[in-house]
Amino acid sequence: MPTTEIEALFSVADIGVFPCAKCCRPMKLSCIELTAPGFDVRTFQCERCNHTETFAVSI
Repeated sequence: MPTTEIEALFSVADIGVFPCAKCCRPMKLSCIELTAPGFDVRTFQCERCNHTETFAVSI
């Protein structure tokens, strides 16, 4: 899945900090994709081990 570089739309307090499931380092928000009305999908990526996690979020 290609990563799209975006400007920071939310502060860390707004989106939270997720530890990487593989190496426990903090993950960074790497992509926000709009889906159905009122929802988006946020992808977080670990800079250390390149692991990604994706979450559906109600907006």
